[in-house]
Amino acid sequence: MHHYVKEFDEHRIREVMEDYSSDSVIYEVLDSVPKTYHGKKGVKKMCKDILGKLQNIELEHIAVNHTHAQVIWRGETSSHATIVGTDSFTFDEKNKITSQTIVALTQED
Repeated sequence: MHHYVKEFDEHRIREVMEDYSSDSVIYEVLDSVPKTYHGKKGVKKMCKDILGKLQNIELEHIAVNHTHAQVIWRGETSSHATIVGTDSFTFDEKNKITSQTIVALTQED
């Protein structure tokens, strides 16, 4: 999890992709709009989508328990709206992310 957070924070998408299994699935719901990303190409697309929308991402809480992790975060859009979200991760025996669920809501200032 430490590697993922560091590389994501530094916008190193290729490095982030290495933390996922080749058959990973990412489920995202942003303001009631669902998206699903599959595999390493999906990871790349998800990273570009999120990093293109948000600036100043702050991690408020990280909890890791064996093969699961939970992250609570907030970020700011270019229009100064705040997005608050939570990510849940599941890892395989090789410590690769097999699934991720992102749920986030926009809070207009």
